[in-house]
Amino acid sequence: MHATQRATSTTTGAPGDARRVAGARRTLPNGRAVVGGLLVSLAAVVVFAAWAGAQDRSTTTVVVAARDLEPGRRLTGADLLERTTELPAELSGGSFASPDPLLGAVTLGPVGAGELVQAGSVRTGEVADPGLELAVTVDADNALAGSVTAGEVVDLLATFGSGADARTELLAADVRVLRVGEASSAGLGAGGRLVLALALPSSAEALDVAHASQVAVLTLVRPGTGAGGADLGDPSPAPAGTPAPSTADEPAPLPGAGS
Repeated sequence: MHATQRATSTTTGAPGDARRVAGARRTLPNGRAVVGGLLVSLAAVVVFAAWAGAQDRSTTTVVVAARDLEPGRRLTGADLLERTTELPAELSGGSFASPDPLLGAVTLGPVGAGELVQAGSVRTGEVADPGLELAVTVDADNALAGSVTAGEVVDLLATFGSGADARTELLAADVRVLRVGEASSAGLGAGGRLVLALALPSSAEALDVAHASQVAVLTLVRPGTGAGGADLGDPSPAPAGTPAPSTADEPAPLPGAGS
């Protein structure tokens, strides 16, 4: 009888063990495993989106400076390079796809090597041959109050003498300013002076300007800014108090008048 009970007890214990083993096989993933799977899936989505965006992104050809370009430089092919790059939409409108439109253009400000050459940094179109280059020193007050910039076109006046004997002449019209710098001098009163590199079309004008820079006071004028469109080629107005010159319509004085 005892043998029968032991056998029964052994027989009834076996199915429970089998159920416990089967239950262990059906255990669900824990929270850490679920989070890990989501992160892997998210990374895959991000990588795919980046790849798809790179396929849709287009490149364009732009022109950059081959070297440091100073203001007032007349551009040649050696100053420019073509580069293929991804250009933001806000910059594409002012860029150049080829150096051809820039050949002969004049820089209006400094452009660093490798920097994008934009429409606002150069003066394009018909640019006259600079001819002769001459540097002169001008008081900042007479150089458009110091606001003159490289690339501008100005008229150059010279005032000879002083006081009632002073006279002002037009030395040169439509002169291009190539470069602008500050005068360097150890002497007193050297401040407020600018050194201007000017482009002059002929040797005769260069001689006139060079002479006037030593014996006269030079003044720059922006063309088209004078009231009434005065002709700068006319002699300067006579100082206040100077009698007006007689004209051919005035009657000749009688003999002995005023004696």
